[in-house]
Amino acid sequence: MTLAPMLPWRDIDTVLLDMDGTLLDLRYDTTFWQTHLPARYAAHHDVSENDAHTRVQSMMAEARSRLDFYCFDWWSAATDLDIVAMKPDLAHLIRYRQGAEAFIAEIRASGRRTVIVTNAHRAGIDLKDRITGVADLVDALECAHDHKYPKEHSAFWDRVQARIGFDPARTLLVDDNLEVLACAEKFGIEHLRAVLRPDSSQPCLTDLPYPAIDDLTEMLAGFPDG
Repeated sequence: MTLAPMLPWRDIDTVLLDMDGTLLDLRYDTTFWQTHLPARYAAHHDVSENDAHTRVQSMMAEARSRLDFYCFDWWSAATDLDIVAMKPDLAHLIRYRQGAEAFIAEIRASGRRTVIVTNAHRAGIDLKDRITGVADLVDALECAHDHKYPKEHSAFWDRVQARIGFDPARTLLVDDNLEVLACAEKFGIEHLRAVLRPDSSQPCLTDLPYPAIDDLTEMLAGFPDG
């Protein structure tokens, strides 16, 4: 793991923030996809939970790094289950990660632009926004499904840049997905931060190739003149 140095805030105008695992606790998503969906799949298809888990994992492997991986319509067709109807079942697990609200408030108060960039399906965004109001905390929200490419694809960054006009050299991206960070780095985004513990029920990650933080307010060291 690379320790996160102080950010050069004088060189940052735009802050791009992932939603799930960065602003919001990934525990909700992990529990849904790793436990709740396989259990419902097992009951619906009359198979063992072990068999259901294996099948769901195979589907994930098939769709990984494609927009399908994040698409509720694709998952509904693949599992013969109504994913949108199931998503509120674990709504009690939807919550902010530590420091998220305070961090965004400080950044916006400084006049810098804050934008959520997410692969999440619109129905998932709407559910989480109803519970947390996360979309109202930022200046804009860019959804991969609107751009037809996931964040792991350079075309996503091309389209977001064309839409909101950020300068990659003066932009910070915070994301828990290492593949996304690597793609953003190739695109030219200068300032990158990974997340040590996207899921509050899991231990901190280790051996991350990017500077990493846990509480988002850690990035405010030296702010606003660092």
